[in-house]
Amino acid sequence: MTWCLATNVSGKQVDVSLDIMFVRNAKIKVLSSLSLETKEELEDWERLADSLKVNYPNYLQLMVEILNKMYGSQGIGEAKFSVAKVIKAADNVIRLVDTGDLARYFSMKNESEDANAAKVRKEMEKKRDSLADALYKKGLALIQLEEDQTTQQKEVHEASSTEALDGASTSVKNESSQLSAPITDTFEETYAELRKWADINLPKYLLLTVKREKRSGRLGNAFKFLNDLIQDESKPPQKSLFELRIKLLEELEWPHLAEYERKWQIDACILPNCADGSKIQECNSSVNLWTMCLPEHLYLQPLIQLRLLDTTHCFFELFLISESHAVALETEKSVQGIC
Repeated sequence: MTWCLATNVSGKQVDVSLDIMFVRNAKIKVLSSLSLETKEELEDWERLADSLKVNYPNYLQLMVEILNKMYGSQGIGEAKFSVAKVIKAADNVIRLVDTGDLARYFSMKNESEDANAAKVRKEMEKKRDSLADALYKKGLALIQLEEDQTTQQKEVHEASSTEALDGASTSVKNESSQLSAPITDTFEETYAELRKWADINLPKYLLLTVKREKRSGRLGNAFKFLNDLIQDESKPPQKSLFELRIKLLEELEWPHLAEYERKWQIDACILPNCADGSKIQECNSSVNLWTMCLPEHLYLQPLIQLRLLDTTHCFFELFLISESHAVALETEKSVQGIC
């Protein structure tokens, strides 16, 4: 049996069997690769995750993989973890990162010329990034939990105000009292901790800032940050962000803009390859302007794919996709002042 030195959660080096490490890492790899498309698959995955947490309670990478799997599967098919489970998974990551060690390390100037120093720096940066990611996902989960409870409270209030049966009314009131229990503002604490370890203005964390501003009633700031996030070209457009922008416009009491956004929004922002196999650029927020240039019978088609061919005159190819064939139309638009 081969042994090596590893570092535990307290920072002390301990002897660990390479065979044990191999088995542990293989199990984690299996855990990450399992499908969560059905309820049965979800239950099997949770049993394996619980077993691994018992066997390796202080292994950071395991907790990171569990959090990523839970967070990434939200809303996919039947496999949707409760928000409370996502928060607990994030807490498991956070508890395993020694923030004191991180603070001491990054507060000093560390030379990374030799291989050992570079390895230590890489490990510390990985821990910091894992901590920041867990805080970010916990913050979003806390916001979602708060929004879900607010929605339930509204439904309970509406149900209790109707002329329902006395028994049903009593059960609804009991549920309302449970939902209205005081909740400490863990979100602000989580957000403040995230600011210590990450640049919250980066697109990676900007959605949490948008939700925080919206939560605090600063709708204008939320709208500004959301537009910055939508215009970020490092990721393909996300329909959820455009839907959030519509909600913000409605809360800002700008119904005409919300209606405009809803009318001109193109649902399919992640575009497939066209008929000849060439890759089509993902559309961005400015695509809404271009639908205004199209005749009604075109923009009402199920899917319009646009590819920028020339930045000077903004040539676009429009591919109208039907069940049997793809008809390609080319049009030239002069867009001075827009492109």
